[in-house]
Amino acid sequence: MARVLGLQKGVIYGPVDSRRLGRSLGINLSAIDYKVCSFNCVYCHYGRTEIKSLQTDRSSVPSAADVLKAVEESLKACPNIDYVTFSGTLTSLHMLVYDDIE
Repeated sequence: MARVLGLQKGVIYGPVDSRRLGRSLGINLSAIDYKVCSFNCVYCHYGRTEIKSLQTDRSSVPSAADVLKAVEESLKACPNIDYVTFSGTLTSLHMLVYDDIE
């Protein structure tokens, strides 16, 4: 049985040992205080989605500067990361990432 992670209070979670990716560092671009998702994926590290929704308070979404700082600090602390994985239902819609990801 897969281990289910509790919701994290920060931008970074993990590293998570993934059979597919190896050691993955997760970046949560969605709301930090609650799970925002319209799916109930069996492979989700956060387990079941109790309330399926895409509604979020935009003030709870981390800024680009917060995300970049958290990733840099995490990679310094744990340099043996195989992948950095973006998660959250806002991942493809999170415009701040497109400007800073490169």
